[in-house]
Amino acid sequence: MGKNNHQPVYVNLDNLIVRPIKPEEEKRWNDLLRTYHYLSIYLTGKTPKYVAILNGHWVALIGWGSVVYECGNRDRWLGWTEDQKNHRLKFIANNQRYLILRISNLASKALALNLRGLSSDWEAVHAPIPSHPLCPNIGRAAPFSRHLPQNWRLGGTD
Repeated sequence: MGKNNHQPVYVNLDNLIVRPIKPEEEKRWNDLLRTYHYLSIYLTGKTPKYVAILNGHWVALIGWGSVVYECGNRDRWLGWTEDQKNHRLKFIANNQRYLILRISNLASKALALNLRGLSSDWEAVHAPIPSHPLCPNIGRAAPFSRHLPQNWRLGGTD
C-alpha cells in the first residue's frame, strides 16, 4: 500500500458556520454522503441535516436522527426505567452521520456550533425538549476513526 499523502490542514475556523441545509441543497448533501461516507445516506427517523461552511465552501456534513429503542450502554449510562425511557426517548438526538474533510479541529468546532441550534431544530421536528438535548455518542467508532470530538466519549457497544 502506498504512503498516505493526506496530511491535516490547519486553518482558521473563526468563520465556520453550521446551518440546516436548504431544501434545494438536499440532493448535493445526499450525493456527497453517498459518495464519501462508508454508511451512505440512509438515516433513520426524522433527520435534521446540516452543513458546515468555511469561507463559502462546504467542509462538513452532519446528520441527526431518532435513536434506537434498545441500546444497553445508553440505557445503563442514563439509569432510566422502562417508563422513563418510553417518555423521554424522543428527547435524544442521535448523530447518525458526520462527514468532514481533513481540517484539524473541524470536528469539535462544527459539532459545538451545531449543538447550539440543535435544541430548537429538534423541537421543530419532534417535540418540546429540555434546553440541552442529550446527544450521546454511544456505539462504535467509524472503522477509520482515531479521535472523538472534544468533550465526547465513546460508550462502547453491546
